[in-house]
Amino acid sequence: DEMQVTATFDKRELDQRIKECRDKLSQHPNDYDCHLNLVRCLSSIPSIAPFRRARDKMYCKFAIPPSVQISLINVEIEYLQHLRAQTDTTNVDSDSVVFHQQIQNILQ
Repeated sequence: DEMQVTATFDKRELDQRIKECRDKLSQHPNDYDCHLNLVRCLSSIPSIAPFRRARDKMYCKFAIPPSVQISLINVEIEYLQHLRAQTDTTNVDSDSVVFHQQIQNILQ
């Protein structure tokens, strides 16, 4: 029963899915899919810190496939682009963008 996160979730539904993911993780702390579902849910909230904490825990426990790593890097890039648009600054962590481009080149 894998949960898929879409942009159409309202905040209440997303909060409920995050709670469900955390509950499942408390019962199955070594379940890769539980970790991935939580990270995907947290990628949809405005604050990047919970996403990063969950992602880092997942990285410590599992070997993450390159395609998943790229999708997680894309979350970071989207967050930084959103931040850049809000602050109207052109020099917001361009290292992340360069890193993402390097990963894309390696996988091609």
